[in-house]
Amino acid sequence: MEELVPKFLAAEAAVFAGSAELEGLRALATDEYVSAIGESLSEMSAAGQQATGSSRATDFRIQSVESRSGEAAIKTYACYDVTDFDVVDASGNSARVEDVPNRFTVVFEVVRISEMYKFNGSEPWSGANSCS
Repeated sequence: MEELVPKFLAAEAAVFAGSAELEGLRALATDEYVSAIGESLSEMSAAGQQATGSSRATDFRIQSVESRSGEAAIKTYACYDVTDFDVVDASGNSARVEDVPNRFTVVFEVVRISEMYKFNGSEPWSGANSCS
């Protein structure tokens, strides 16, 4: 988890910045998640937006581990840091919502499919923010 998530975030940032191909994420993420990223890229392009910088994740803590039909799903809390990440319009103006903090708690999911671990998404933690 602590190795895969940062690798994925760096690769995702390269895709959003236009310096890497979407298909390159398939080695690190599930097909469903790669498709969702493709949709986000299309929406950003249509809006004239581009991502800059990259995000980081720190302070991983296991939330749950589930095993189902020979596959495993691992969910972990982490601090998601977007201090060095932004989405800008064609004029370079930030499209980030002002009230979103630079560090906040998320839950990342990694799944094991056919003996390979792949990133399967994230969602904001609904509880209190434990990131400082």
